[in-house]
Amino acid sequence: MLQQLALATYKFEQPDKKAALIKAQGILSKLAPQTSSEAEMIGLWGAIHKRLWAQTKNRGDLNESVKAYGRGCYIKNDFYNGIIYAFMLDLRASQSASDDALVDHGLAKRIRNDVLSICDQLLKAVPAD
Repeated sequence: MLQQLALATYKFEQPDKKAALIKAQGILSKLAPQTSSEAEMIGLWGAIHKRLWAQTKNRGDLNESVKAYGRGCYIKNDFYNGIIYAFMLDLRASQSASDDALVDHGLAKRIRNDVLSICDQLLKAVPAD
């Protein structure tokens, strides 16, 4: 129930986007998303922080989003979390110094290759008809 309330709160964007995201973050934090193994909640946590970073450029929100999408990717092993994780790594790399940027870009490339493998497996499972 709290998870749905957090989603509705940030989507409603009232009184404005930033305030709604902060309120949604507070609601969802009651469920301890940083330590949860529930992929949907982790994805929502990542989405809230991704959007907070877009609003504030707060590096902590960018890092929290990267961590959340990374956990979601490894827990669920799906293309959706994986591709967003790779995107967020590249985004963080674009905001980082040289060594950190190289690591994030390299990991993003590896995750994209994993996503391609996941998609290939899904396509093979589809009947030829």
